[in-house]
Amino acid sequence: MGYKAYYELMRNSQFSTEVTDSALDPNKRKFKKIKIKITKDDFQLDLE
Repeated sequence: MGYKAYYELMRNSQFSTEVTDSALDPNKRKFKKIKIKITKDDFQLDLE
């Protein structure tokens, strides 16, 4: 996920609460069991 897309999603309280509560390590965070990895691209979004 691009860092700008992540920023926009983190403005949503439900998303930000679930993501930040999922793991202390930012590289292991999840939303609804979907792993989230931040990239240097602006608005990249890859789903696996």
